[in-house]
Amino acid sequence: MLKRSYPQGLTKSFLENYRFYSKSKLDVKNVTGFNDLYWKQKFSNFWGAPFKLYNVMWPSVEHYYQYSKYYNWYVYINNVVLRRQAKTKSPEIGIDFNMVNQQVIQIYQDSILVLSQLPKMSDEEKRNAGLSVKKLALTFQKVNNKGTTKNTLLRYYWTLFNTNWNNGEADKTIKRGIKAKFTQNADLKELLVRTGGIYLSHYSRFVPKHALASGYSSYKWGEMITSHEVLSRVDLIKPNQPARYLIESNNVQWKTLKHLQLGKGSVLVGKNEMGWILMDVRGGFRSGVSE
Repeated sequence: MLKRSYPQGLTKSFLENYRFYSKSKLDVKNVTGFNDLYWKQKFSNFWGAPFKLYNVMWPSVEHYYQYSKYYNWYVYINNVVLRRQAKTKSPEIGIDFNMVNQQVIQIYQDSILVLSQLPKMSDEEKRNAGLSVKKLALTFQKVNNKGTTKNTLLRYYWTLFNTNWNNGEADKTIKRGIKAKFTQNADLKELLVRTGGIYLSHYSRFVPKHALASGYSSYKWGEMITSHEVLSRVDLIKPNQPARYLIESNNVQWKTLKHLQLGKGSVLVGKNEMGWILMDVRGGFRSGVSE
């Protein structure tokens, strides 16, 4: 595990060259020297690159992650049902167990479909291979968060499950997927190793609503370049805003973020867990040590 500290001399222009996400602009200027227009997208969890974990083939890290999360949700709620039934001697607990089961099934079906399509996908299509399962997961997330009259306990248990999931299991799952992806795809492994000791930044244009609601001290998966002016404004939070917010609309929470001064008023905020996981995996490849 790498020491989580920023390298000296980190600048805004450097980060703009080496930050990545699924919708990154193509590297047409080849400023990195990788001779690969899509290198930034290939580091994204949405990139279509098949790998095998637990005797199952996955078309993208996003598919593996979302299936793992919702399968664990299925197991969790099943255990809750069994415990409550044993305690109350009653099969009715106000949760539509079949609906939870269907969430897992639909994610797995999407994985099989995308896996079958991968061989014919262009690079432009591969950059969004994980988008369909992300949309599914967001739909299910809304259902579980809201609950229904029939599922009065669903939201309560979903909150408990998510708390446990985000306290370490999510990180372990994503790292397993990323490591398998780059280990089993030689071209991607070579690309990652060729970045050397470069700081990799998972760029985020938005901060998820749950990051604010849960009071995160910083955004977990990515990081953003913003300004002191944005961080200091405190009057933009409005009720009933969309599920995802621009950073400029989140200054109340972001005022307390750990940040890095980049010069000329620019500030880097966020934990960049995705970038650090990639750098951890890269460090294992470069040292020949399996982490």
